Amino acid sequence: MTYEEELELFKQKVLREIDESFIKAHDIPPWTPEYRRLEDEFAALRKRQNEEFCKLRAKYHLPPPKVVDNSKKSI
Repeated sequence: MTYEEELELFKQKVLREIDESFIKAHDIPPWTPEYRRLEDEFAALRKRQNEEFCKLRAKYHLPPPKVVDNSKKSI
């Protein structure tokens, strides 16, 4: 399997997991402890997905992805 094929499968998996997370949180009021728990789960999910993406790139000897910092706006 090539990097592009594995990347496409990874993207599909990530989108499916994110959709499932949003569906869970859709009907829960944001001030409830349940919503906070789901936010924590979503943060852990993003962290795991980032780690998996870095491992996928490392498997094919690609450099880690560059971090984009949008906090500093150029004038």
